[in-house]
Amino acid sequence: MKFTTYIKNKPTGTHECPDWEVNTVSQGQSYIEGHASENQYILNGQFVDFPVRPSLNHTWDWDSLSWKVNQELAENIALQKRKELLSESDWTQLSDVSVNKTAWAEYRQSLRDITKQSGYPFEIIWPAKPE
Repeated sequence: MKFTTYIKNKPTGTHECPDWEVNTVSQGQSYIEGHASENQYILNGQFVDFPVRPSLNHTWDWDSLSWKVNQELAENIALQKRKELLSESDWTQLSDVSVNKTAWAEYRQSLRDITKQSGYPFEIIWPAKPE
C-alpha cells in the first residue's frame, strides 16, 4: 500500500509498505490511502490540483495553500545565472586571446553589479555580451 501522511494539510512523508506496517510507519498519525501526484495535494480528504506556479520565484506556502514570492529563491536563481554567464566568459580574460578585453571586462563587471539594480532580484536587466 502507498500512503502519504499529512499533518495540518502538510505532507510529512510518503511510503510504500504492507498493510501490517502502516501503523508502525505512520507512528499513530492519521493517514490517507492513495498517493497524490506531484501536481496535487490533499485537502479535507480530497485531491486538489495545485494552481499554476506564477514564476520560478514562487514557492508553495502550506499555511495559506497558495504560491508566495520567495526572495531568497529569486536571489539564488539570479546569482546562479550570473555565475554561469561569468564562467562562460572567463576565456575572454586569458592573455593569449585576442578580443576587446575592455569591452569584456566591462560586461563582466556589469554582471557583478546586477545586485545594485533597483529591481533586483525580480527585475534584472542583463547586460549584452560584447561582439
